[in-house]
Amino acid sequence: MSPKFYIDAKAQLEDPVASVSADGAYDTAGVYKAVQMKGDGHAVRVLIPPGRNARLSPRPSATQTERNRVTALLLLSDVVRRWKRRAGRILKVLIEPSEVADVLFTDDPASCRYRVILEGEFSDWRTAEPIPEPGGAFLYLVVPQRGALMQVEVSHGETTWRSPAVAESVRVHLSRN
Repeated sequence: MSPKFYIDAKAQLEDPVASVSADGAYDTAGVYKAVQMKGDGHAVRVLIPPGRNARLSPRPSATQTERNRVTALLLLSDVVRRWKRRAGRILKVLIEPSEVADVLFTDDPASCRYRVILEGEFSDWRTAEPIPEPGGAFLYLVVPQRGALMQVEVSHGETTWRSPAVAESVRVHLSRN
């Protein structure tokens, strides 16, 4: 059904229309105008998703104001999705074994750091602050995106423990170097 056919069909209706729903192919100014003419002086609620290349209407009618809200929300959700992909996410990592976790909170505390490996590229080591919680010692690590590997290192005096590079593990088992 083409937008023109849709408008012609609406013009043939005798009774006023309160709402219209259609797919994104009908997201055109002509459809909105034709539908409003069938509202008998009242605003017609138009439920048409914005088309793929939708933009905000510079001078929206009452119906297009609602469409602008939906379009703005879709554009914003796309921006947020891209931002989240770039900003990364936080992984909660449990430090194991317990002997390593135990040295994190002594009078002479250990230092923690981590790095991210993405597509074979190693990031610089970043400092991580251990957090004591029920169940053990945890690190909260910022990882750029899914598919990245992480590696954790704990140093205490002359002893260093380092994990293998692992993908999205919530448990990191460190072994002495």
